[in-house]
Amino acid sequence: MPILIFQNFDGNVKQIDVNSNDNDDLIRKAEELGVPFGCTDGRCASCRIKVTEGMENLSEITKNERALGMNEKEPYRLMCQCKIKGGVVKIGV
Repeated sequence: MPILIFQNFDGNVKQIDVNSNDNDDLIRKAEELGVPFGCTDGRCASCRIKVTEGMENLSEITKNERALGMNEKEPYRLMCQCKIKGGVVKIGV
């Protein structure tokens, strides 16, 4: 089962198991960890996170993320647009 690790501004680290390739489960679990969400369809960017480890374990960047200027060269993703394929993904806001 994939693992999502979240480090907040205070340096506190929390980790939670998520279902593979399940965006709805990932959104619920990320909310539990403290990631803020607004629209959940990739338009508001309130769930923008920095991926500090495991970018290769996430799904491909979506057209909504590209419309906001995100690309593979930067460590940022929209949590509402991601799916974890497996392994460990470490994020911060």
